[in-house]
Amino acid sequence: MTKKNKKLLNILNNKLKIGAHIFTCETRPKPYKRSKRALEQGELTGRHPTMYGYMSPDDLLIVINEQVAPSFQLETLLHEILHALIEIDGTRESFKRGTEERIVQALGHGLTQVLLDNKNVLDAIICVRQSRPTPAHKK
Repeated sequence: MTKKNKKLLNILNNKLKIGAHIFTCETRPKPYKRSKRALEQGELTGRHPTMYGYMSPDDLLIVINEQVAPSFQLETLLHEILHALIEIDGTRESFKRGTEERIVQALGHGLTQVLLDNKNVLDAIICVRQSRPTPAHKK
């Protein structure tokens, strides 16, 4: 594992405030869903080699596969944050089966590409972030 990959894993293994909730973000070698909701919705529940991560609103948890490339880890983080936002907003029920995943996939991929290709966007985020008070979960 390279020094950059270790740094990314340290960043990913942290707390995330999404809406009013504090999620734990973890990296694992082989993530898999085991939540009640995943079982009820017939989602992937066993270990699967192409699973990059998942979000469990019941556990306030985001899990990311630590064995995939850093770009996939970043994209997965954004993807799972989008799922969490939809869950928190309460709009999940308004999606037809499979629609949420397609939308989240498109937005996650697109957002990752924009952030990686446009340093000025990240600079703007950092600039705005530095002007705000430290969130309570970071103190």
